[in-house]
Amino acid sequence: MLSPRKQERRHILRDILITAGLLLLGVLLSTLLMIVDHTGGFASMIFVLMVVLVARLTDGYVYGVAASFFSVILVNYAFTYPYGAVDFTIAGYPLTFLTMLSVSLIVSAMTSQIKRQEKQRIEAEREALRANLLRAVSHDLRTPLTSIVGSTSADSGERRRAVPPAEGGASQGRPGRGPVADPHGGESAVHHPHGG
Repeated sequence: MLSPRKQERRHILRDILITAGLLLLGVLLSTLLMIVDHTGGFASMIFVLMVVLVARLTDGYVYGVAASFFSVILVNYAFTYPYGAVDFTIAGYPLTFLTMLSVSLIVSAMTSQIKRQEKQRIEAEREALRANLLRAVSHDLRTPLTSIVGSTSADSGERRRAVPPAEGGASQGRPGRGPVADPHGGESAVHHPHGG
């Protein structure tokens, strides 16, 4: 089992690779489409799609915002005239950047909320499963214990009835009256308070 720090590093590395890979895919698709159509108007839409995918497939807002920033620069540098130069004075440039940034933030927020809800649902299901398991185990343990306790109390009740009274216990009369006469005809040991 990986430590939480190693898991976090692995998630960060995975998110960085997803972001870089999707941006590279956007560059490749835009480059291939530039061969067919030299205007390059589709590059913005391809990179908006890549930003949406980055925001959907990564955790948090950082990667979507970074993808938006790099996408705008890539579109400006590689797929907008003058090619091979960054020109911030191009008409529509701020609007393109704001659109990509807004899309990435909205998709990242929705994705984060969906992932949070999914995590809460999984935790609730896990708690319900744990409670059901405890109830089942408790019932399985209680059933044999109940029969054992019932059998034990029945056995002890029968033993009490089967055991003869202890010696001297039945031959004692009520307190203050003295011993009771011998039932086998022996000499009486009864003392009467008025007799000798």
